[in-house]
Amino acid sequence: MTIDRDPPVNLDHHVLEDLLVKSAAADEAAFAEYYRLTSPVINALVLTRGYTREAGESVLVSLYVTAWRRAQEFDQGSVGSAWKWTLMVLEQALAAQASELGNWSGRRPRGRLWGRSHAT
Repeated sequence: MTIDRDPPVNLDHHVLEDLLVKSAAADEAAFAEYYRLTSPVINALVLTRGYTREAGESVLVSLYVTAWRRAQEFDQGSVGSAWKWTLMVLEQALAAQASELGNWSGRRPRGRLWGRSHAT
């Protein structure tokens, strides 16, 4: 079974892509808008994975610092969409959080946030 993690209906993928491209050119206003649009959904994803608010905030900081630093690496052709790229960066932040802090929340992240999942 393939789980497709399309952006929520209120997030226009073209807008997110445009904001990431502008962010890659160090456009702080574009990145602030990218954060404003995506952070509520990302925060909800993190919390539903069993993280405490404190640990979740740490993951969000890690995600958005990494996204700002790596925005120039966004390539729609290889990833498919800005939303999937964001989820990939989030997945890396979650893995780093679990590893770095010894699974601070008491719960290890399960499964992938994007991509393929195979039903047994």
